[in-house]
Amino acid sequence: MIAQEKQRRDPQESSYTDFAALQPPIFTTAPDPLDADDWLRIIESKFSLLPHLSEQQKARFTAQCLHGPSGAWCASFLAMQPAGHQVTWDEFRAAFRAHYLPPSLIELKQREFRALRQGDMSVLEYVQAFIRLSQYSPEDVNTDPRRATRLLNGFDPTLLTHLGRSYDSFTELVDVAIDMEQRLRQAHEDQQRKRLASTPPSSPSQRPRVEYQSPTHIYYLEEPPQQEQHSGAEQPMSFYSAPPSPPAPMPPTKSSTGYTCFKCGKAGHFAAPRHLHQKTPGSVPMGKGKKSAPKMGQSHYSRLEQVPEGEPVLACTFLVNDDPTVVLFDSGATFSFISKAYALKHGYEIIELKQRYHITAAGSSISTNHIVRDLCLKVGKESLFISPIVLPQLGIDVILGMEWLKQHKAMIDVGSRTVQLRSSNGTDVIIHVPLHKHVSHTVNVAETQTEAQALAKIPVACEYPDVFPEELPGLPPDRDVEFRIDLIPGTAPVSKRPYRMAPDELKELKIQLQEQLDKGFIRPSSSPWGCPALFVEKKDQGGKRLCVDYRPLNAVTVKNKYPIPHIDIPVRSVSGPKSSQKLT
Repeated sequence: MIAQEKQRRDPQESSYTDFAALQPPIFTTAPDPLDADDWLRIIESKFSLLPHLSEQQKARFTAQCLHGPSGAWCASFLAMQPAGHQVTWDEFRAAFRAHYLPPSLIELKQREFRALRQGDMSVLEYVQAFIRLSQYSPEDVNTDPRRATRLLNGFDPTLLTHLGRSYDSFTELVDVAIDMEQRLRQAHEDQQRKRLASTPPSSPSQRPRVEYQSPTHIYYLEEPPQQEQHSGAEQPMSFYSAPPSPPAPMPPTKSSTGYTCFKCGKAGHFAAPRHLHQKTPGSVPMGKGKKSAPKMGQSHYSRLEQVPEGEPVLACTFLVNDDPTVVLFDSGATFSFISKAYALKHGYEIIELKQRYHITAAGSSISTNHIVRDLCLKVGKESLFISPIVLPQLGIDVILGMEWLKQHKAMIDVGSRTVQLRSSNGTDVIIHVPLHKHVSHTVNVAETQTEAQALAKIPVACEYPDVFPEELPGLPPDRDVEFRIDLIPGTAPVSKRPYRMAPDELKELKIQLQEQLDKGFIRPSSSPWGCPALFVEKKDQGGKRLCVDYRPLNAVTVKNKYPIPHIDIPVRSVSGPKSSQKLT
């Protein structure tokens, strides 16, 4: 029967065996829908090698190349055809493109082709992208001159300047562009090579360098005896030195030559004079010259009780300018800081800079331009100097940040509770910090509130005791006075959410609000016209005061039309006569 079927078939008609011999690609699915169009193009190229295939055979043979999700789509497509209908290749191709290449995607690729530019691509990469996308907009490249013109318009401006004229041949334009790109690249490399050749190399000094290990001083901090501590004050930690190790051999010196170091003034080594003009690492600028942008910094902790276990920070008590001071070694702080209250208590000179610092501390942002210069930190027999930035609302006396730690090549080991530093003379200092249970509760924070002058010493207060009571008795009595605020018509409520505050400020706010609630001065309110409260720094550097930000409400308040007289006018009018009378 098979032999009879072969005899009845047209001897020139191709079979599926002939089609399978061409190894057509299998299509399952395409992450990029454009791959489906490429697959169709490959299948059609296979058909061109078999000229005797009928349109129905092309559709049947192609269906055998669809597997997976695409095979399921093909089975569904063929099942929807009328009984006895044989799908032609044109019908199959149109349905396949409609499924994998919808018109919206073709329109998107057309816009992408018309906006195509070379950018950072090489000429070859740009040409390949041009050819791939141009098949979705054949009307734009239907002639060779139009194709060359559109390719030319997308070249890089530098390359386009050297190409110059227009081209009628696409192939000629591609050839010239590749050659010109190579020439420009070669010219750029030659220019870079000449520039490097003209720059004199900075060769290191030919003198041999002798390195030696500097002596290491180890200091152990021990708590002072409990009976010697005074109540209310933190005693400085005492120091004792570990047994010294054998002295290291000193490096050979050239003091006989008579020259000394330009940097430190000591003999035995040499530093170029240019070091005199370099800034010392970790120093704070004096603020001279042009006004610069504020420097950004951060400090994670404002109180010792905020430090969790295991953090790379250690705290202990040192002598700073001979004053017992709680010092926190914090590698997470950008700069070194000092409490403003602590600096005022000990009378340190606070210097104002032109350079401002924006510091993020304990969840709030602080802007400051004040520092304290050249504080002497005593570590055993060594003296280290710091110039910390002054921060208000800081619950730690001094914080040594990353800038100072980097200057002294510090290493903080939380496990062994040691801090290794290097002094200015090259001596390594190791500090063993004991675990203090009381250090977090004995931080020296100065009180900024001045002693209130007794009312008995003020004559006016003694004469009118009802006006100056020690404590306000409460709100004034109700009176038949209508008070209201006239607003601009159509104004919406100006209620705002509370401002973000630092934990210390939020704690103080709760205390003050609770105190005024207990006295009856205020009451809970849910008014849509409520405004948030905030703390404003006083100009006399004496702390902060609580204010309510009524600026949004004032902005929509109807202004009084009558002029408000200056206070000096009524004062002058009544200062001369003994008595005055107002006629109504």
